[in-house]
Amino acid sequence: LFTALLNRFPENDHALRTSYHLYRIYRDQGDSVNMQLYKDLIINGYPDSDYAKILIDPTYNAQLLAAQNRVQSLYEETYLAFERGQYRTAILYSNEAISNYQDATLIPRFAFLKAVSLGKTMSTDTMKVELKQLINDYPQSEVVEYARLILGEEEATGGTAALSKEDERVSDSLKKTMDFSMYKFNPQATHFYALIVNGNEVNVYGTKVRITDFNTRNYSTENLQVNSVLLDDTWQMITISSFNELSKALKYFNGIRDDSYIFSGMREGSYDQFLISAENYPGFFKEKNTAAYQQFFKKNYLGE
Repeated sequence: LFTALLNRFPENDHALRTSYHLYRIYRDQGDSVNMQLYKDLIINGYPDSDYAKILIDPTYNAQLLAAQNRVQSLYEETYLAFERGQYRTAILYSNEAISNYQDATLIPRFAFLKAVSLGKTMSTDTMKVELKQLINDYPQSEVVEYARLILGEEEATGGTAALSKEDERVSDSLKKTMDFSMYKFNPQATHFYALIVNGNEVNVYGTKVRITDFNTRNYSTENLQVNSVLLDDTWQMITISSFNELSKALKYFNGIRDDSYIFSGMREGSYDQFLISAENYPGFFKEKNTAAYQQFFKKNYLGE
């Protein structure tokens, strides 16, 4: 069937995918002649395709999946910043994604978040330029509808009214479901306070010292321990352990979350904080998806 389709419509839009399916079929059948035929066809006919790169470099597929995971995590962080009103952080993350990734679904969303964030921080004229560029660059994206809607209403009102009116629709259209089903809320579990910091921007050692000072002043009888661990090349996690009652953990969180001594000098977007149970900690450390866990934390601990 695949061969007949390819012979009948050699230039159809699915020719590359069909050729790759045939390559795999012949490979699995042990037909080295036809396998090599379609391998050469893909590499020579579509040298810039992901299929060709996978055939040339067997590790490319793993690299591709890793890049997809990185851009997905970055989108979740960008959307979370946008939702919090941290528009400059959303712009920074969007620029990083647009410069470094080619995800056909998410890059238009980054461009949209950037445009609306610029409208919030600079001017509606700047936003309009960015939205028009988005429509031109990604005409097939689902966010084009919202870009046109905001442009139309902004022109009709002559101001920023459209931004306020469309904020809820923008949020609904851009919000990517974050999977936190692995986490379980157990109020009886032992809890830690966690502070995630960008190690390239935040003095981790100095922050740990300030937290220790905070604990000495306010929790001298609790025997709290301050530790840190690397999450990746950039982010580190500082943990304060432990709290055997959720009420005590929440009191600690509410006391430290806005402490000017601890967070002075930290810019918006360079840190995040939450409570996490001993049961959920291994799953978080494995996934390292702060944005998804924050959704779980806000829903179950803060009632947001």
